[in-house]
Amino acid sequence: MKIKNIILLFFIILLSFSWKTNGEVDKTKKLKEDINRINKKIDNLLKKEKDFSVEIEKIDYKILKTEKEIKIIQNSLFRLRKSIREQELKINSIEFEIAKKRNNLKKVIELMYENRNLKDIEIYFSGKDILTIMENINYLRIISDKIFNQYNEYRSLVKQFKKEKEKLKLKESEKNKILTRRKKTWTKFYNLKNEKERKVRRILNKKVEYLRVLKIKKRELEKLGVIIKNRSRIKTPYFSNLNSLRYYKGRLSWPIRGKIIERFGIKRHPKYNIKLKQNGIEIMPYRNDEKVRTIYDGMVVFSDYVRSYGDTIIIEHPGKYYTLYSHLKERFVFSGNRVNKGDIIGIVGKTGLRDKVSLYFSLRKGVSPLNPLKWLKRKKRRRR
Repeated sequence: MKIKNIILLFFIILLSFSWKTNGEVDKTKKLKEDINRINKKIDNLLKKEKDFSVEIEKIDYKILKTEKEIKIIQNSLFRLRKSIREQELKINSIEFEIAKKRNNLKKVIELMYENRNLKDIEIYFSGKDILTIMENINYLRIISDKIFNQYNEYRSLVKQFKKEKEKLKLKESEKNKILTRRKKTWTKFYNLKNEKERKVRRILNKKVEYLRVLKIKKRELEKLGVIIKNRSRIKTPYFSNLNSLRYYKGRLSWPIRGKIIERFGIKRHPKYNIKLKQNGIEIMPYRNDEKVRTIYDGMVVFSDYVRSYGDTIIIEHPGKYYTLYSHLKERFVFSGNRVNKGDIIGIVGKTGLRDKVSLYFSLRKGVSPLNPLKWLKRKKRRRR
């Protein structure tokens, strides 16, 4: 019964290890698939007419691709460091066994040296009768075999020790190569960020280019408006048991924790003296890689990249209300997915003309934009 339990425990450990390994492999596989998808989008952009907005979009994709590459390198480095730690523990264990065997052999050799004047023949015939003599000879043979076996075990451990040391050396060499690759990738990432900042400054300092970008943004928002308009004609059975969003006006949770950097409504551009209409709010998170959460139960009706807005998600809520989340670095939900209040749907990013990580959040009743600040919970002032 004990043997069966031990075998069962062994298989459970083996399965759990394979599950962890598969999980790590799946993460790397997904990152590589994302990189292939981004490469296709970059190729499509190269075919488009060249203007500043396309160039910015291309750089955004390259930045996103580089971030995925850094994650793959970090995952490889994490696995390798773990493997190196295990290898070092194995070497320490072998080293301990070698020291133990060496001490045992040392004691035997010291004992033999102390009794060096005692001849074998004297030991053999020190018995009173032939039976005792035979027992003595047999006993000496057993001792001799044990010493020989101990010596062979010692030699085998020394060989294993050298082999494991070589393995460790190769792993350390591989780690150094990965660290060099990581350094180069980080350099590439920072160069792309600097290039984007230069191009964004150039657009913002040229009125013609800036107006062209605004025109593109307006056109893209109109396309999203058409998606919402078509969707609002369809009845969603999933919402039959849920209260309309209007019952929670002023009590809805915020999509991220952060500070409002752009408010809803019409404002005037400080430099070009033109009116700008903001159909949502721009929220800067308190920390990078902030998780974006749904404000209420609903269904994802759109999840894709939108020019000048980056990765965007639109969620339909009961009562034909829609929430829009843009400038995402990553999306975790896709069209047709049901979501509950507080579900994580993505991670904030930095796309288009944004020079800081932020979330563009918009709320609509059908196609009509609503002021999100009248619907979200009142924010408590942060203690200084």
